Amino acid sequence: NGVLQKDEFLDFARFICIMSYLNTPQGKAAAADALPILHGSKKIEELITSMARDTQNIKKVIPYLPAWLREELLSEHMTVECLNFFGDLDKDGNGQLDPQELFAMVLTLANAHKMSCDIAQCKRFTAIFDNSRTGMISKSEFVDFSRFLLIMSYLDSQEGQKVLYLVSQESSRSFGRTNRTECPVGGQLDKDVQDLKAQKEHLAVDCDFYRGRADRLTSENDELHQKLLVLESSFRQMQSKMDEQEVRLRHAEVGVRGSGGAR
Repeated sequence: NGVLQKDEFLDFARFICIMSYLNTPQGKAAAADALPILHGSKKIEELITSMARDTQNIKKVIPYLPAWLREELLSEHMTVECLNFFGDLDKDGNGQLDPQELFAMVLTLANAHKMSCDIAQCKRFTAIFDNSRTGMISKSEFVDFSRFLLIMSYLDSQEGQKVLYLVSQESSRSFGRTNRTECPVGGQLDKDVQDLKAQKEHLAVDCDFYRGRADRLTSENDELHQKLLVLESSFRQMQSKMDEQEVRLRHAEVGVRGSGGAR
């Protein structure tokens, strides 16, 4: 309305005070310290958004994964490793992970500053994999979460990008077939003949593609198995980082209590 109300003037005065402080040497130092925190918060938001989107599409990819990876995802070894990791995170031993217990994992996955994450973000992260809608992650849900991470790590590799391309091509062909079923009856016979010719040409292209892909998969199989070992090592490194993060948080809590007692 072109004028400031009383409550609006209060916000204006606060803004002036903040801007004045930020122009001081102390304010500039504080602003520089805040930038990594803001950047980390943005990275966590991007992580949550991408995971929420990717979990909806992951089922489309699974049939195209190499056999060795599908076997590893369902192996007893994979399950045991995940449950051991779950036990390390389950601090209260109740058999479920609450958002607070996932705090360190969110920071590790996003590689963010410890002050960048809040409990609301942890709750949103938990909700992505909380299929039972209990507000916590069960052991079976955590195993599925770990499988999701392993699949996403594979899809980031060069071979994984080829799988994504194959899924995209198949989705395009399926969409084309759906559209053809909705065509009018008139002239359908001629159109079917043209479609059969086109499908024959596509089939020849696909045969060449799959033949070349099979050759590449054979030659790269050892390399992919090595990548799996690297992924397992990453899980262990993540666990180590989370342990270190917990120690730092505890030291910070001790420091806060100490400073409070001194006052």
